[in-house]
Amino acid sequence: MLRTPGRAKLILLAVSIGVMSGCSGGGPSRSAEAAAPSSVASPSRLASSSATAPPITAKPASPASSSGTRTCVSKSVGREIECPLEEGMYSTVGMEPNLTYTVPSPGWSSMNREVAPGNFHLFPPGGSMAGMDDGTTDDITLVSAVVPPGMCTGEPSHAFEQTFDGMVKFLTKNNHIKVSNRRQAAVGGWDGVAMDVRFVKGDGCPDGAYADLMVGLIPSHGTFSISAEMAGLRLFLVHNPGSDLPLAVIIDDGAHGGSTYGDGAGWYDAAQSVIDTFVFAP
Repeated sequence: MLRTPGRAKLILLAVSIGVMSGCSGGGPSRSAEAAAPSSVASPSRLASSSATAPPITAKPASPASSSGTRTCVSKSVGREIECPLEEGMYSTVGMEPNLTYTVPSPGWSSMNREVAPGNFHLFPPGGSMAGMDDGTTDDITLVSAVVPPGMCTGEPSHAFEQTFDGMVKFLTKNNHIKVSNRRQAAVGGWDGVAMDVRFVKGDGCPDGAYADLMVGLIPSHGTFSISAEMAGLRLFLVHNPGSDLPLAVIIDDGAHGGSTYGDGAGWYDAAQSVIDTFVFAP
């Protein structure tokens, strides 16, 4: 679940950035999702909670990348529309890190914005970007750099270290969630941990009943949460060899059938089969 408080601010910012990009005439357009204002805390720049996704549209085609695999990249203007995928292998474009992945059938879709190099989403048949804000969709989300969140702030926590160990400690000490089945795991050859997470109670924030799990730092953005409406989620935290911060891969499980795979084991198995194809590249 990607919390929504900052979406309206970001849409306005995306418009202004798009106007400035159009006037400058240089390079590909960049939306506020990647270029949102941030505070600076050495060595990492911190993305504010207002840095959420602008409306985008998908390119109609999936041309081959320089490596020969297909791509499916979304633009930074218009409505948010997932880019439809066919069965087979794809490569992201402009991500940090870039990723190759394989989907098992038509009906999957992606959100790969070059303007948001730290956030990537995959949706199975029956899932959608529209369901991310309210926790009703199944999806696989990659967030390149995450840290523990502050309580109801949408900003990084001051009570936990902004490290891999600090992130794990926050999650396992958090009485607003239940963490189970914690184990060693790897994604794309990068080692780390995996855990299953369920909602127990909200953080007590005035804008809704949810428990914040992490905040994305540049090149990522956003506050990621779990709510009572979700069946649960499976979280992978892995060591990025190019960063001191953990990379997160989240399998969101929307309640009452967030995709054609249904809830629980059926969806987790399908998502795992896709994650097993992940390969990170510079």
